[in-house]
Amino acid sequence: MVETLQNLALGFSIALTPGVLFYAFAGCVVGTLVGVLPGIGPLAGISLLLPATFGLDATRAIVMLAGIYYGAMYGGSTTSILMRIPGEAASVMTCIDGYAMARKGRAGAALAIAAVGSYVAGTVSVVALMALAPPLASFALRFGPPEYFALLVLGLLVLAYMSGGSMLKGVAMAEEENGHFLHAARFALRVPSVIRLLEYRRIPHQTRALSRKNILLRDRNTCQYCGEVLSSGDLTLDHVMPRSRGGASSWENLVACCHLCNRRKGNQLPVEASMKLLREPHAFNLHTSRHIMRLMGRSDDKWRKYLFY
Repeated sequence: MVETLQNLALGFSIALTPGVLFYAFAGCVVGTLVGVLPGIGPLAGISLLLPATFGLDATRAIVMLAGIYYGAMYGGSTTSILMRIPGEAASVMTCIDGYAMARKGRAGAALAIAAVGSYVAGTVSVVALMALAPPLASFALRFGPPEYFALLVLGLLVLAYMSGGSMLKGVAMAEEENGHFLHAARFALRVPSVIRLLEYRRIPHQTRALSRKNILLRDRNTCQYCGEVLSSGDLTLDHVMPRSRGGASSWENLVACCHLCNRRKGNQLPVEASMKLLREPHAFNLHTSRHIMRLMGRSDDKWRKYLFY
């Protein structure tokens, strides 16, 4: 333990020198840029940038390569959160929660959580590796031909077991995609259709015409006095301010109403008939249009799993 602490103190004394810190910073910046690029990853990035360290001494070269590795591991979370495109394999799970937070306007918080989590996890793992590396190294040096043979046999047995009759285990052996089926060693799975956005066109909001259909859509086929949801045929339009008293046929004065409440109200104001509106009537706005689009989309079971609101 004392020797480990002495080695740790020696390592910090070397790593905290200005020259080494500069190469660590440069490696982190370059690694972050590499991690943002989809499909490259930390290992490929280190392999591509290895010639850049040929002119450095061993300490600065190792520190720069370590910085590239850690920067690439974090950089992959940037595209995962902002564009749902993982920069490398370790950032795949970040797409689930990170992209959802970005869609809600919390992209900055998601990036900050990824940065803090990367720092904490990296620090803890390095400390654990520092403590466990000596006993693990001494144990690994005891491996001989029998141990290596046992490991190879274990790998072959696991591979054969995974490709057995279980569908969930056999899907790991999928080898090709042909048409609308994913073929594995013993079975074929139907692949769902994928919707890809090729072009986005912003359609300006347009006001809707004042009609019975649009009034019912705005009020969601709900009687605005009793709150009962009915079909279009069981609903009528009611003037909050009766026409006999000068009420106009406008968005702000027309509401959906069932026949029973309509007869009860008659030519009175809601207050005079001891009735109360569920919500004040308003013109057809953008929020109402989006809500109706959501209702129309959710009513179709065929597209429900592809729609996100």
